[in-house]
Amino acid sequence: MCIKAKLASAFDSAAERLGNRELEESIKSLEVTCEDIESYIKEPEHLPYGRNCIYKNEFIEAVIIHIPADRETFVHDHGDSIGCGMVVEGELTNVLYGDSEGLLQQVSQDIIKSGDFFHSWPGDIHSMKNELPGRTLTLNLYSPPLTHYKTFK
Repeated sequence: MCIKAKLASAFDSAAERLGNRELEESIKSLEVTCEDIESYIKEPEHLPYGRNCIYKNEFIEAVIIHIPADRETFVHDHGDSIGCGMVVEGELTNVLYGDSEGLLQQVSQDIIKSGDFFHSWPGDIHSMKNELPGRTLTLNLYSPPLTHYKTFK
């Protein structure tokens, strides 16, 4: 079954917003491989990374993120959405920021390896970077779908 069909099977009947635990369990149950998402990988165009929304309903959004070597996303939040992602290929540095007197400052960073998960909650501000020579691919789920997110300079 293709990844879009797996997502539809998992989420077409969703009747409410999901939490981080449910999002992570959902990603695990999909058993996603690089081959599953290869045809949905987008090269960067207007952003420093590729982004492809492959499924969306009222409660869930699924996005494939492609961060080429030595690239980083903009610093951003996810508005009111909860997020959970899994590194499908490569390695990701997830950098968290805090607001100190109106200025963003890095407060932590975590290395997320292939097969591992990362989470975000409303109010979290972060960036994701690929510090390796090869690409990094992630499958991210958001609940509800991203709408009121911000990017920071």
